[in-house]
Formats: sequence, structure tokens, C-alpha cells
Amino acid sequence: MKFGKLYRATIAARMPHWGEHMMQYKQLKQAINLATASSAGAEPSGLCAGFAGLLDQQVEVVNGFYMERVEEGIIILHQLHTHAQQMRAGKLPLEDSTACQRSLVAFHFQCVLLEHFVALNFTALTKILKKFEKKLGAELKADYMAAIVELPFYSCEELRELVEECERQFRVFEELGTARGAEGVGERAEAAGPCGSAAERLGFGGGLQSQMQLHRQIAQQQGRSISLG
Repeated sequence: MKFGKLYRATIAARMPHWGEHMMQYKQLKQAINLATASSAGAEPSGLCAGFAGLLDQQVEVVNGFYMERVEEGIIILHQLHTHAQQMRAGKLPLEDSTACQRSLVAFHFQCVLLEHFVALNFTALTKILKKFEKKLGAELKADYMAAIVELPFYSCEELRELVEECERQFRVFEELGTARGAEGVGERAEAAGPCGSAAERLGFGGGLQSQMQLHRQIAQQQGRSISLG
């Protein structure tokens, strides 16, 4: 399967609710074909400037979506951190730790999914630049990639920090859960909890601790598949 079809199929299957925020790879391919058909006598600099403008619009969509999700993640983790402090101070029942752990596992999955989404779009960007250079014989990739290196989605540093903080907070709630003893665990496991509801409002659900590693493994496998395509 060609990359364009695999790219669209992966987004549609794994993260359909984010489809409107992906790079429009097919549209960019059509722009290249149109430029190729009418490029006789055109200056390479003009071709590069025109296509870079189209790319800027696409990259802005992906980067803007990435930052929105990161900001939502910061809000969720802040709420959970506050909740843990209140539990330690005895202001909230320790039994809420299970619900918070479930929210953190679900949040972790969304972070890994976002990481995969960004990687897919980054792959689409590099492939379309390569196609542009091949079709039009104009060099653009190196300069364009250098121009966007400071964009948040390029490095995903904020997202990695969120994942690390998520795993750290999970250990905190795990310790709080251990402190309360085994009594009542089963009864509280399905409770939504005040921190669980905050995550659900932003599109996060529940899960188990063992899923965290599985999240990463699945994302890695999907990443290898799309790059091969």
C-alpha cells in the first residue's frame, strides 16, 4: 500500500476523531502535480516559495492541535496532582486513588496516541518534501525542516514530559493506594472519582497499570508499519 493510503487508513482506524487535524497529503500531492505540469520556465525559488506556503498552512494545523492537547494534558495532571496532595493531607479519602490511577492510565494512552499522531504527520511532511524535490528538481527539504525545528510538535519535548509526569503521578497514587490497605479495593475500582470525571470531560477513559507498557509497544509497532509504507 502506498504511503498516502496507509497514512489516511491509519488515522481513520486509530484516531478518527483527529482526522481534521492531519496533514492533507493527497492535496499536497495534487499541488505538486499541478506545479509540475505548469513549471516550464519557472524559477525554482518561486516554486519553493509557493509550495512552502502550502506546507506552512498544513504544519500550523498539526502544531496547533498538538499544543491544544498538551495544554489539556497539563490541566489534567495539575488536577490529579492537587487531588493527591489533598489525599495526603487527609482532606479526601484514600480510596479515590484507584479511580485516579485509572484516569492516569487512560491519559497515558492518549499521550502515546498523540505521539504516534505527530510521528505520522512528521513522516508525511518529510515524504511530501522528498516528492516535491524529485518531481520539480528544486531543493526545499533541508531549508524547510530547518525553519520549523523550533515548533513544539517537531521535538515533542512537552509531550514526553507529560508522559514522564503521568508515570510519576501513577506511582504516587499507587503508594497512596497501598497505604489504605486491600479493604474496599474492589468496591472502589469502578468509581469515577472527582479526578476521573475531569479526565473524561477531555476525552479520557479508564484502564489498568499493565496497559502503560502495552501502549508504547503498540505505538512503536504502528510507527514501524507506517514508515515502511
